[in-house]
Amino acid sequence: MEFASNFHNPEVHQAVAAVEETLPSHVEVTASAMVSLGRRLPISIDTNLDLPTSTQTITYDVCNEISTTTSCAFSAVGPGPIKAPQITVPFYASWPSTTSSTGFAGRLNPDYQQITNIESRANSTYEAAMLKVERYGRRGLSLHAHYTYAHAMDWNPNESAQVAGNDVLDPADFNQEYGTSNLDVRHSANAMVVYEAPWKLRGMAGKLGNGWMVSGVGQFRSGMPYTMRVSGSLAKEFDAAGNAIVGLGPGMNGSGGDNRVYGVGVGSDKTVYNIGRNTYRYPATWKADLRLGRRFDLGHMRQLELLAESFNLFNHQNVTEVETTGYYIENGTPPSTPGGSGTLPTLNFLTGPVTNPTTGLVTKANTTAFGQPLNINATNFYRERQIQFGLRLRF
Repeated sequence: MEFASNFHNPEVHQAVAAVEETLPSHVEVTASAMVSLGRRLPISIDTNLDLPTSTQTITYDVCNEISTTTSCAFSAVGPGPIKAPQITVPFYASWPSTTSSTGFAGRLNPDYQQITNIESRANSTYEAAMLKVERYGRRGLSLHAHYTYAHAMDWNPNESAQVAGNDVLDPADFNQEYGTSNLDVRHSANAMVVYEAPWKLRGMAGKLGNGWMVSGVGQFRSGMPYTMRVSGSLAKEFDAAGNAIVGLGPGMNGSGGDNRVYGVGVGSDKTVYNIGRNTYRYPATWKADLRLGRRFDLGHMRQLELLAESFNLFNHQNVTEVETTGYYIENGTPPSTPGGSGTLPTLNFLTGPVTNPTTGLVTKANTTAFGQPLNINATNFYRERQIQFGLRLRF
């Protein structure tokens, strides 16, 4: 691991413009706009890769399993985003070489594997418009609500404290990293309402009706983005002599970087299938919390407060994890005889269980489909409905 010779500390430039207006009944309205520009953000790139030549590629068969078959078959109208029967990508692999001391090329310095270079070349842009409404009142109704529309784009900066070996899809084409940020939340809204009984009744009515308070918090957020990825075996193909040519790392192109889905159609289909970063979305999330309380005045500046609270009042099922693997790599086979031809590696789209409508036979029974929810309400913020009661003494 090393820092690039021209590495610079990251920079953030921000600007905010806001207009506020006070309306009757203690209501304040604020409209604002914000832009935040991240510059020279760090990103890790493996610099010990020998860039493939135009002939150093790997070709995949594409398998979109459809319900009318019991075996894997390509279908241009199948569920997967790749609509070509075969695609090819540049291949970062251990290619046989007569000039290398190890007999294989692929690493510029064959004495090392990855050499991670930390560079300050990723940028980010965040733009947002916000509307906020507030009403303050010592008793009666208080309201705090705001809505934000935002959009964040970046070049895939390293967002963790740990240094990855290779953050990018293709070290030879950094432009492919530009896309929707991992932190892009297009729509978010929050509202908090507090109502305290404004009256001061006497006698039995006061004992029953004074001191009540009810409050609620509602939160909504549009779905977070996620990226379709590949998994499975290391990419591998075979030459005419049956020798295996294995990728230097995980992913379709063997670079060991961001294992996204991309490639160019083979034959008459020359479409570039670059699925891109964060092109899919989680379902929107929302929850509502409610509190009901009553205060009892005990005199001598003492108060007793009884509380009943519910978190995620409606027990809404917020999806917190989905299946992000879109394709898995299945190795091909070498030629049965020298000079013959084997089979190509295959990209299999994750469809989940598939039922043949004619025979009723179910294939891939224990698999998940791409985008299928895997977990709900499984974070510290999003949980199942919870109800609690409390007692508080103020003195």
